[in-house]
Amino acid sequence: MIGIKAGTSAIEKFAADAVKHMKKEVALGVRDSLVLIEKRHKEKETNKGGDARAVAKKWTSRTGELRKSFHRDWKPGQLVGAYGSDQVRALVIEKGTEATGGPIKPKGTYLAIPTKNAPKKVWPRYVDNLFFIKSKKGNPLLVKSTGKDSFMVMYILKKEVELKPRPALDRAIKATEKPRHDRMMKAVDRALGETNA
Repeated sequence: MIGIKAGTSAIEKFAADAVKHMKKEVALGVRDSLVLIEKRHKEKETNKGGDARAVAKKWTSRTGELRKSFHRDWKPGQLVGAYGSDQVRALVIEKGTEATGGPIKPKGTYLAIPTKNAPKKVWPRYVDNLFFIKSKKGNPLLVKSTGKDSFMVMYILKKEVELKPRPALDRAIKATEKPRHDRMMKAVDRALGETNA
């Protein structure tokens, strides 16, 4: 046979380059996907700290600490990454109390649920001049006097609390699905383009 013998070295080099470029672009795509999820989660799905008002289906972050606990876990070159919180209460809020095996119960007699009147980041035992009363419906409350025959409700006391799921992170993942898919497809196209160049 007359001709040129084709070895596998050219094909192997092309394949190695393609894999190298693909890994680089996919890693950047993973990073960008995590950024999209984080941005959507923090901007659209949670209230910022300082606002104690509940908003339907959204996380209400009274102090902002839970919201700040969410972070990206990704290092340059990694093909996998994560976005989330290490705090157990993040799971409880996202999935509801069923995720942890039932209602939240106090270590003592009651759980103290702060109202918008209660100081932030302070346990009820450290708030001066609180006293216990029951509402007309019989609900136990911790209140503070505001003058003669008037008071302000600071904490609502409960024996247990059931939380319904508020899947803010799940909504952020679903809402960013298309842009994340598009970003990964661009990563593949770019990697193949660089390999062919």
